[in-house]
Amino acid sequence: MSGKAACALLIALSLMLPAGVAAEDLPRAPFPEVDLVDLAGTSVPLTRALGRATVINFWATWCGPCRMELPELQRLSNEFGRRGLVIVAVNLESQPVPADKMSRYLDLMRPRIDSFSRTSNVTLPMYVVTDLTQNVLYESGVPLDRIPTTFLLDAKGRVVRFYKGFSQEAMRDLRQQVGAVLAEGAGKGGK
Repeated sequence: MSGKAACALLIALSLMLPAGVAAEDLPRAPFPEVDLVDLAGTSVPLTRALGRATVINFWATWCGPCRMELPELQRLSNEFGRRGLVIVAVNLESQPVPADKMSRYLDLMRPRIDSFSRTSNVTLPMYVVTDLTQNVLYESGVPLDRIPTTFLLDAKGRVVRFYKGFSQEAMRDLRQQVGAVLAEGAGKGGK
């Protein structure tokens, strides 16, 4: 089974379970290999951003639940960052942007994202995606029909859990799962 098919299957199976809860015996499927664009306009392969545990959060500045969740993710980063947790915030503010229009898009979006980050005390690395990357995510079965959507990946970039929407229950589960993934990576010489 291809990585894309495995990711789609894992997500489809997980949709049958309560938000943020994945059956322990589900296989860990690889998250699609995509490139992110930082706010300076530099393309960064997701594989280069992975830690011993990685949280990928898809959000937008206009999304109320996203604005509540990102400070919670900042606290999680502050708590576990030294142990190898990486949190990546991916802004999905508008329709997919073609790569050749990314510079202009960033000129418009950077002030909004920076303003949100300053007022919320969020220092997480912020990224956007091109239309090609967003297409890869959709074709791979990554559910981005609702934001925030958050994924927890292990050191090999495989999906451990994902969360649609924001709730304190999901944040508690994410904190517990991050601790478990970091502990498993520490025992195996993870990143």
